[in-house]
Parts: sequence; C-alpha cells; structure tokens
Amino acid sequence: MKDAALALAFAPLTLFVVTPAAAQSQAADNGPTQAPGKDTDIVVTARRLDVARQEQKSALNIVNIQPAEEIVKYPDFNAAEALGRVPGVSLAIDTGEGRFVTIRGIDSNLNGTTFGGVTLLNTQPGGTYFGGGGRAVELDTVPIGSIDRLVVTKTGLPDHDAEGLGGSVELTPRTAAGVTKPFVEGTLGGGYEPFRGNGDVFRAEVTAGSTFGASHNLALVLTGSFHGDKRGFDDVEPGFLDDGTVPNTALDSVDLRRYNYHRRRFGFGGELRWTPSDTSLYYIRANNAGYTESVNRQILQYRSLGDVLNPDPANAPNGYIAGAAQARSTLRDEQETHLNFILAAGGRNDLGGVIIDYQGAYTSATYHRDYDFGSQFRQSGTFSVRYDNITNIGYPRLVPVGFDPNNPNQFTLRQYTNATERAFDREFSGALNVTVPTGLLGAKGEFKFGGKLRLRDKIDQPYRFSYAVPAGITLNSVRGGGPYTDFYKGNYSVGYSPSAPVLRQIFAPLTPTGGLSQGGYFNDTENVYAGYAQYTGTWGKFGLLAGVRVEATDGTYRSLATGDASGQVSRTSRYTNVFPTVQLRYDFTPTLLARATYSTGISRPGFLQLLPGASVRIPEYPALQK
Repeated sequence: MKDAALALAFAPLTLFVVTPAAAQSQAADNGPTQAPGKDTDIVVTARRLDVARQEQKSALNIVNIQPAEEIVKYPDFNAAEALGRVPGVSLAIDTGEGRFVTIRGIDSNLNGTTFGGVTLLNTQPGGTYFGGGGRAVELDTVPIGSIDRLVVTKTGLPDHDAEGLGGSVELTPRTAAGVTKPFVEGTLGGGYEPFRGNGDVFRAEVTAGSTFGASHNLALVLTGSFHGDKRGFDDVEPGFLDDGTVPNTALDSVDLRRYNYHRRRFGFGGELRWTPSDTSLYYIRANNAGYTESVNRQILQYRSLGDVLNPDPANAPNGYIAGAAQARSTLRDEQETHLNFILAAGGRNDLGGVIIDYQGAYTSATYHRDYDFGSQFRQSGTFSVRYDNITNIGYPRLVPVGFDPNNPNQFTLRQYTNATERAFDREFSGALNVTVPTGLLGAKGEFKFGGKLRLRDKIDQPYRFSYAVPAGITLNSVRGGGPYTDFYKGNYSVGYSPSAPVLRQIFAPLTPTGGLSQGGYFNDTENVYAGYAQYTGTWGKFGLLAGVRVEATDGTYRSLATGDASGQVSRTSRYTNVFPTVQLRYDFTPTLLARATYSTGISRPGFLQLLPGASVRIPEYPALQK
C-alpha cells in the first residue's frame, strides 16, 4: 500500500501568437481511407479533433487517435500518461508517474512503438515489467511538448512493422507541414506537492515556426520543453507467511519505505521541410528527449517475524507476537539518465498519380546509471514485535518490544555497495513505399507495396561493486534526516535516514571489489528485413483491406560465460514470418458501422531472455557433483 498525496495544483499559461494549423494528418486523397500513414501530410483546415474522429471512423482497421489539442487539456507530463486516456490502453505507473502502457491487456514488452514512423527503442533493458528484458519502451522519456498527436493501432497493417501483439503506438512529432506564417506557442506552469512540501514542480514548453524564401516553400518548426519536480512516497510492503502451520494472514516481513525522487525531463527537436512543387516534398527532423532522476530510498525492514510466532493473548484472535524479529535500516542513493534520440530524413513524390515515399533514419536509446550506492545497517540481536494486521487491514498495528526504531545507535553499518550501468541501443533503418491508385472491379482503391530494413545493435554493461566496511560505523555517526515519525500519516516510524553525502565521503578513498556483472551483460545484433503488399478498396458502404507482410529476422545474441568480456559466447537465430491480414468495414448508417478483422503480428523474446549463458547452483543438483 502506498500513501502519496501528490495533489498537484497546476496553473498552465498558454501563449499563442499567429498560430497556423500546423498538424500532421491522413491525406484526404483520391483513394480509400485507411489507418493514418507516417508520410502523408496535408494542410488541415478543420479542427484537428474533428479530423482525428473522422479518421477513426473511416479507417478500415481499428485505430484510436488523440490530437494535440486534446492532449494539452490534461495535466499530463509524458506520452505514457496521455496514452493512458485512450480506450483499450492501460497505464503502468512507476514512482507515481506513468512509464509503460499495455494495449488490450497485452504486456508492453509485446507491443510496438514508433515516433514519426521511426522505431522507438528501450533505454533500460532490466527495467521493464514481467521480465521482458528490454522490449518495452519507457514512454515517460517523451515529453508532451514533443508530440503533435497519438495514434494507437489495434489491428496491424501490412505497411506497419509487425511488432505488436496487442497493438502499436505512433507518436507523431511536431511538424512543419501546413506552416504558412511565423507562429509561437508556449505553455508555462508550476505547482506544489504537499506530501513532502515540494514547490519545485515546473513545466515549460515552446514551439515556434516560420516559412522562408520568396515562395515560402521552406518551413521550419522548433520545439523545446522542460519539466522538473520532486515527489515523495510512503510505501508499506508486507510479506506474508504461508507455510501451512499458521494462518496465511501472519506476517513474515514488513518494509517501511520512504522514497524521494527528483526528476528533470527535457526535450528538444525540430523539422525542416522543403516543398519545391505541389508534387514533391522533402524533410529532415531530429528529436532528443529524456530525463535525469536522482533517487533517495530509505527503508526500515522488519525481518523474521514468522520464525517464532505465537498468538497475542491481549488481542486474540487477531494479534500475534513475533519473538525473534530483526531490523535493518537501508538507503539507496542513485542517479540515472534515460535518453532517446531520433534523426530522420525523407520525402514524397507524386509521379503522375503514383506516389512514392521514403525515409532513412537513425535512432538510439541510452541508459546511464552514474551511481547506485546501497548501504545496510543492522540491529544486533533479536526482539519481539506485537502486531495485528486483521482488525484494521488498512493500517496494520506494528509495535516493537525492546527495540526503538528512533534510536540510531542500535544500527551498525554491515554492507556498502555500488552499481553502475551503461546501456546503448541503436538502429539504422530505411523504408520505401509505392502507392498506385486503381479502380479494380469498380472500386475506389489503391495498391501499395514496399519494404523496410532495420539494423539494430543493443548492448548492456552492468557493473557491481562492494566495499570493505570499516568497523564502528553506526547510523548515529552518519545520521541524516529524521526521525521520521510522520510516516504513513503518523501510523509508523522509520527513524533516522543515513546521510548519503557522508557515506560517499567515507568510502570515496577506498577501493571496491567487483566488476562487470556476468548475469546482466549482453551485446546483441538484430536485423529485420521486411517487404509487404496490400490492397484497399471501397464499394459504396463496403470497405476492404487485404495484404501480407513478410519479415526475416537475423539475430546474434552474445553474453558472458566468465566474469569478463574475454569469455563472450554467442548464439544465432534466423527465422522468417509471414503476416497476412484481411480487414472489412461496412457502414450500416452514418452513425453505425461494423468491422471484421483478421490480423497477425509478432513479439520477439526480450534481450535478457535470449542470453546464451546460464548459471547453475551445483548443490541443488546432487547428481551433477559425482
């Protein structure tokens, strides 16, 4: 259970100076409408919300679209939280802020994400949920100010990447399409988080654009955003005992966790677009976004509550007395940076009705854990704990006997560690699409075919270090803030927190032992070669989309068999998949339509699930010792 009364009091201020309709939208061409493309742009003369709703309705597949004018109505800071408002999309929250999304209940590691048609990559391989090992994209790295609209595709198309069993997300960046005159848009806001008394909530976003040249056929848009806040959480995490000898409502452990986070999110980018004629356009865009976060996690741990367990006569049958409890006070002092970078260039040409569009891109995702110091202070001996977690399940009663959590002299430093990590993920890609209009069987339709090449390298290098702890360091000698007796609305006390700067100063002159972590290292190459063909057509009220996509995957996955890079081992995996789809739509009335869909997709194993090495504990397998 968590207590994190954030209660943001946000006061946004939006500035508009000569604002054109600068939005990217599905073209209203002479062909049938399908899912929004990544390369087709027109000047929008209607409200973007109206355009988005019309696209959803007329699409042959199932898609949800959220334009920028809807996104900015809510106090969301990142793309994940904005996506959480889309039907069929649920939000995975970490440290009080949305990070991952699931589509139709499917784990985020099994879905796909693009930014302007370019695949977004995972920054921290070990930070994904459900052991996915580095496929899910941390959407909290993308600030709202970088996005023009969100598109959630729930039934895949042949001209989309096949990744995404639940669906795929397209984040459309701010674009220079439709810019006709200079403009500036801005948002400025601040807030207060009363739980820790933080008044550092700040948000600033600005978008500016203009045209150049005598014919105004050169347009430029630039964006920048910054968001910073400090937030705190009180978290009680119990561990229950269920060994068949006592009621499973008995506790075995309790963690009283007092967290403080300081996040600084940033993003900047832009697009330069040249339209030399009505039949040609060319663009180059770049976006750089991410955040740096500092973490301070103090935990008071009660352990071994179930080792010697007896009923409490004073509170039977709801109370228990743990007779051999132990206590620890720990601190995690960490700082990490997540960063996504995209550089893309492409164009679109109309060759007498035949449309070709193309794009080349480079994208990278980096994760730097600069330090992650962990200290553990232990209380010597054992003591008793009287507790009742039945009478009031919202606030289980926990009363130590013979132990005072507010006395820092009872704790002695037993362990001090550090962890650093460098993860780098990059991909080069190229795509070509050809669209040919056709009146096959009297339909208003088009054939579309093309291909895509993706060349990806991903490496993760985690390091683990430990220090020899000098004797005689008590919590009192390195005491920081506290005692925190107001924890969880005053129901518990977590005592004093160790001082992170003091601990760093003590151990800075010492040389740690350790190095590269064998179990978490990998250095992988994964290339995907794709081609597709599809047909779309409408006959009055009836619409059809049919096609097939073929993807060949060529992967080499490397890990360590020994504790250094010289012991690298590898395995290869090559396979080809075919993804057919048939999608139908019928308009019964202007307000009632039906869709029937058969679509297929793929989700590749997580990178940490592809490690060719493994560790085996011999004592668990006596036969192997002979």
